[in-house]
Amino acid sequence: MLRTIAGSVCLLFLLTLQVAAAKNREDISVFSSKAQALKYIQQEEQSGFKTNLTIQNQSRQRYIVYLKGYRQWTIALKQAQSLEKMGYKNVQVLKDKQGRNYSIVVVQLLNKQKTGEIFNQLRNSGLKNVKVKTDTIKLARYIVTTHKPLVVPVSPVVKIPPVSLEITKPEIVKTIEKVPAPEKEEELIIISDEDSISDDEILIVMSDESDVTFDIEMDEALEPSDVNWAVDKIVLEEELFTRSSSDVTNVEYARVSSHINWQISNEWDVQLAARIDAFKQHGKRGTDVDDVTLDYEDNYLRYRNDSMRVTVGTQTIRWGRVDLLAPTDNMVTLDLSRGVLPDWDDLYRASLALRGELFYGKSKLDFVYLPKFREAQLAEDDDSVWYPVNFRDGEILGGKSSPLSRTILHNATIDDNIDGDGGMGLRFSSNANSIDYAFTLQRVRLSAPSYKINEQFRQDLLVDPLLAIANQSSYGDTYAEEHPRNWIVGGDMAFQWQQLTLRFEGAWFSDMPATTENLEFKTYDGFKWATGMEFYPGDADTRVILQLSGNHIDEKEKIVDRDNSITLSGESETLFSNDRWRFSTKFNVGLDIKDIYISPEISYLGWEPFEIYSAVHYLDGNEQSMGGFYQENSMITIGWRGRY
Repeated sequence: MLRTIAGSVCLLFLLTLQVAAAKNREDISVFSSKAQALKYIQQEEQSGFKTNLTIQNQSRQRYIVYLKGYRQWTIALKQAQSLEKMGYKNVQVLKDKQGRNYSIVVVQLLNKQKTGEIFNQLRNSGLKNVKVKTDTIKLARYIVTTHKPLVVPVSPVVKIPPVSLEITKPEIVKTIEKVPAPEKEEELIIISDEDSISDDEILIVMSDESDVTFDIEMDEALEPSDVNWAVDKIVLEEELFTRSSSDVTNVEYARVSSHINWQISNEWDVQLAARIDAFKQHGKRGTDVDDVTLDYEDNYLRYRNDSMRVTVGTQTIRWGRVDLLAPTDNMVTLDLSRGVLPDWDDLYRASLALRGELFYGKSKLDFVYLPKFREAQLAEDDDSVWYPVNFRDGEILGGKSSPLSRTILHNATIDDNIDGDGGMGLRFSSNANSIDYAFTLQRVRLSAPSYKINEQFRQDLLVDPLLAIANQSSYGDTYAEEHPRNWIVGGDMAFQWQQLTLRFEGAWFSDMPATTENLEFKTYDGFKWATGMEFYPGDADTRVILQLSGNHIDEKEKIVDRDNSITLSGESETLFSNDRWRFSTKFNVGLDIKDIYISPEISYLGWEPFEIYSAVHYLDGNEQSMGGFYQENSMITIGWRGRY
């Protein structure tokens, strides 16, 4: 009897020890997504198990391999498709902060050596625009510990059975099931079955907002590279004028732009770049033009580190958010040499500048000083169809003509010698709650020209116009080109709403130029604003941009310039026939006066990286409008271009 009791007590004691050991058994599951971890916890607790959640944070260096500088979405999309055919998965086409240009994110890695291998593979395949961006990211690991008691069958036999105490090593469960997209604060999904994340991990999932906020600013090469030379763009175009009243029958145009870049080290690089433009105009009444011009593009010496970038040299500095003539985009020189024909991103030239950029998290402080002012690039010959002054008809772009002003312009000369610095500007940009925003303060000269009549000549015109006109040549130059220095205060913002990318921008100007009815040149307060949207209707093969903008001059007296203007602009492009063809349209329509410009274009893309295209450019409008001033320039173009 005592023996039986003693045996039972021993059995109970051993069972208690085994149950205690079972209580210490733990299953460990590791997740990179909080949503995944919470879902797993819910499932385990519904099964009656207790769980604990531990969060581990790690800071790691991330390497993003990307292709930079695509001005057209369709070209970037085709390149992304080519990369996928080469075996790269999850290639993404993303917009920059301003929403103007596109970059292609090829892969994101935590391993520097593998990043270098992919970088070299892309470079050797002919993609000279490949770059690498490095940053530090915080990777969260969600560790769920599940306590699962061990169920041990109890033998009815009184005889003490042999008992083994099982000590189970904690198990790491690798979870790779497909789950919904992570919450907004989580940018990456990383799956790992180790205590620390492996350098071989590939980061392949980005947040849904990446196409709005992706900002490739601190690009750098992994190692100092050899000197790289590339042709950026080639254009050959024939322009056939369609209006019989035009003074021109046709124009041949050609352009070649190229650059050479030397990555001296991870911190230093230098670039030289230039373009050649050839323009041959065939006129009817002595309006032949034959010009070849050589111009600089972005030539600079640049230093960068993890928190700053300093650039000295000629630069094309784009500020603002909207696509066409952004109100705060005043640190760049306008290119008006070919009027409305170039793409929106080709309406700018480089200027000599000192630029410093400071980066802190999602924020950036940008300072620019222009030691030498560069006015807008106009057509070299005043007989060009795109010159903003028509001496033959006596008209100035944007101005109201009269019999007196036409007579004056027939024999006028213009002093276009401009001296002095261009000014300076400061811009702060950041992101908060998925909204990109920026504020700017500028003291800068406007690059677009205004024309001030000779003051003595103007005074004499008011007394005796016939005598003054008869002696017009004795006054020297009739007009002087003016570029008033303005204080500019403005801001911009952009965010994603459903399937739309929305952009807003506005700026106050202290000295907007205008001419009064008695021909006096004055400046007034003014305001420019713009709002735009970008969306992809139907599917990813079509993109649409719409922009509504306006200018207001707070004039104190009657002026011959437009004091208020509202314009609807837009651009669309569609790929079809296995992405070998593209149909695009750009337009500009005045809503306050008649002002029409519309240009449909068809392009064949099957001969990469070259295109063959044909476009129609139709212009019409009232006297003070752009469409009215250039209406004789309606044309059909046929061309060949290469984009690299």
